[in-house]
Amino acid sequence: MATEADTNPYNDDFEWPSTLYREMRDISTVAFFIYQFGYLIDAARDESEPLVGVTTNEANKINNKVGDYGRSFTPAEVKSLIQDNRKRLKSYGKEFNNKNVEILNIILDKLQARADEFPDMERPLVVEAYDDLHQKKECV
Repeated sequence: MATEADTNPYNDDFEWPSTLYREMRDISTVAFFIYQFGYLIDAARDESEPLVGVTTNEANKINNKVGDYGRSFTPAEVKSLIQDNRKRLKSYGKEFNNKNVEILNIILDKLQARADEFPDMERPLVVEAYDDLHQKKECV
């Protein structure tokens, strides 16, 4: 007897989570990573002490030109930014305490391993920093 998790209502190659717990775990992992990346970019916008490896322009917008890719960062680049700026990020707030950085490194290693599965592509997996009208009030 097939369970709901064993069936694919869309007949595509997506591997559906076997339980709601696994699905929620994956969703929360992505959310954690995105929020941490947002905090990292917010810290980079702080004019008082810029981060090593990220530049901002006079309007305090991220200006991280990598070839034609604008403000994109691979998982390895994000990890490097965090490691190169550990002292500065610890002063940013609890978002970059040891436990959170440990979890973030696990996530980044998994993402980079996935990106490495596509050696023919220059940057197969990136996150993009962007500027928003509300960035002074909200973490974007």
